[in-house]
Amino acid sequence: MRDYGYTTAGAIYLGWPLSLALVLRAEVQGLEWILIALLGTFATDTGAFFTGRAIGRRPLAPSISPGKTQEGAVGGFLAGVAAVMALAFWLDLPVSVPESAVLGALVAVAGQVGDLVESKIKRTGNVKRLAILGSTGSIGRQTLDIVRAFPEEFSVVGLSAGHNLDLLAEQAREFQPEAVSCEEPPESLASSLPPACQVVSHEDVASHPDADTVMAASVGKAGLAPILAAIRAQKTVALANKEPVVMAGHIVMGEARRHGVDILPVDSEPSAIWQCLRGEQKDLSRVVITASGGAFRNRRRDELATVTPEEALQHPTWSMGRKITIDSATLMNKGFEVIEARWLFDLPWEKIDVVVHHQSIIHAMCALFYPQRVENGALPRFNPVETGSLTFEALDTDRYPCFRLALEAGKKGATYPAVISAADEVAVALFLERRIAFTSIPDLVEDVLSKHTPVSNPGLEDILDADGWAREAARAWTGGHLVAAKAFGMKATKYFLGFGPTLWSFKRGETEYGVKAIPAGGFVSIVGMNPLEYVPPEEEHRTYRGRPFYQKSVVVMAGVGTHFIIAFILIWTANVLIGRPRPGPASA
Repeated sequence: MRDYGYTTAGAIYLGWPLSLALVLRAEVQGLEWILIALLGTFATDTGAFFTGRAIGRRPLAPSISPGKTQEGAVGGFLAGVAAVMALAFWLDLPVSVPESAVLGALVAVAGQVGDLVESKIKRTGNVKRLAILGSTGSIGRQTLDIVRAFPEEFSVVGLSAGHNLDLLAEQAREFQPEAVSCEEPPESLASSLPPACQVVSHEDVASHPDADTVMAASVGKAGLAPILAAIRAQKTVALANKEPVVMAGHIVMGEARRHGVDILPVDSEPSAIWQCLRGEQKDLSRVVITASGGAFRNRRRDELATVTPEEALQHPTWSMGRKITIDSATLMNKGFEVIEARWLFDLPWEKIDVVVHHQSIIHAMCALFYPQRVENGALPRFNPVETGSLTFEALDTDRYPCFRLALEAGKKGATYPAVISAADEVAVALFLERRIAFTSIPDLVEDVLSKHTPVSNPGLEDILDADGWAREAARAWTGGHLVAAKAFGMKATKYFLGFGPTLWSFKRGETEYGVKAIPAGGFVSIVGMNPLEYVPPEEEHRTYRGRPFYQKSVVVMAGVGTHFIIAFILIWTANVLIGRPRPGPASA
């Protein structure tokens, strides 16, 4: 019966205004009067949008349309009145100036009331209006799959992506959003979009006045500013991108509390925790997060130095994006999830544990439909007999050093979480580009962390600065023999600049770094460079002598090349600062 009611109401809602337009069209200057109504309403809506965006502070009707403000309503009213008065004069309608002003006021008020009524109808029909950040990524595409499966539950008002313009344009043509954003110039996308779709910024998509829920699925730090924009516009945020909370948890959650915004975790483990903890945190003993163990959970540690990106991307359970799949293999993602849980649920570190659970059964994902639960027949029901035994193992931090580094960074706080997030993003990219070995990812991250000077109680600018610094430091990671050796999975025990007595040194991981007294050259000590050196059998695979000839050649030449580059930089710097001696006048 309710469906019949909706159908009848829809027919009246659309048919009645159209029938009035036909009647009006038959009158003298009927087309002009129709233009007055349409363009006046358009001017009202446009004026309200831009005024609200510029100076809007006080909500107009938060329970109906959270994005609309009182300031925007006033701006829209004035724009509507001005537009109708100008059109009446330009179209030579038989009305006086005061009459055109009154007509403009009626059109402006009717337009805004109609907009609110439409919003109320949508909310009454339980239609959630989504803005999707990262729509071309794995989570974004899955979100759109849900929209396809439940068109009566969701509509899409905004899409945001990075550089995949073809897919973004295809999504826009299918889902007809009002706004899209990308990392490319707007003109590169505009011609491929539906006529009513605008190219705006990521922040504008996230804070779109017609959106009530923002799916935050952008990768890395790209999601931080849009998420904050969504929170400040009082949108419900469905959080699938953990990096913004890892980087700036105190800022994100502080803004959410300040604006009364719900943060709904979408990623499986945080979502499961969120569902379990609703109203139950008072007597909480501990929270256990499960980890699948990643692509190499069954590999021996001595095999990891030579694994390829293709192997690392073959997750045994899930099909995910490239970055998160590598993070799953290193277990950096679990470290990030611990940091995320600490901020999302206001938990002390000692109450959060991680265990390895190969079957990946114990977790869930329900946030998008919140507060309802929706039956999905495509998913198999849990059958304990068919599933068999469920196993849980303690996490070996020696096997997964990235997890340890993430936990240390999270507990230190300050700008360390932002640094590890950025360094990991660069390290994963370098591995996928085959520029470093899989086992070099934690080495690179640890090296960058060791060089960082933290900022206590950081603001947003401090966090963004730390992120930028970490990316530069990661890209400029130690050169020469050391990089080449680590890239091939060799074990480097020492790396010193200069020769002679040691002036200063420190140890990170398995490598000691330092500076010698004589500033000439330097050296790296790689296990197995001496053919007679004893190496335990379990370490033999990481020796210099056990590598192919071409790898040993690269290691040797990398040092020479690095010294050449350093010498060139020093000579060039001296030339700039001191100058070259100029020949004097020739003697007679």
